[in-house]
Amino acid sequence: MSAQMTGEEMFESLTGFEEIAVSTAFGGEIADLASTKPTMFLRAMVFVHQTREGLTAKEAKDRAMNMTLKDANGYFQETEDELMPEEPVTEQGKDDSPRELRPRSKRASAS
Repeated sequence: MSAQMTGEEMFESLTGFEEIAVSTAFGGEIADLASTKPTMFLRAMVFVHQTREGLTAKEAKDRAMNMTLKDANGYFQETEDELMPEEPVTEQGKDDSPRELRPRSKRASAS
């Protein structure tokens, strides 16, 4: 089973209650896990996704902790790179697109 969103999307969708649940289950604030224990942060994100899928906190933590690191790393979708900035795939890429410059129309001059 894997999530149909990126890890970044998962992180940005966390509610305050989910942050409390992560703190209770993993013994640290989510931001602290991200900066000091990146693999536990990843497992915490899996934990939240699993609770959203209907598992209890204990079941979700057990599932996240029993995953291999390889499986945990592949759990969330990859963030798409903008291979062609002129045709952005993501909303972020749309901001980086070069703007098309169009020549000004010439007014007909009266002779």
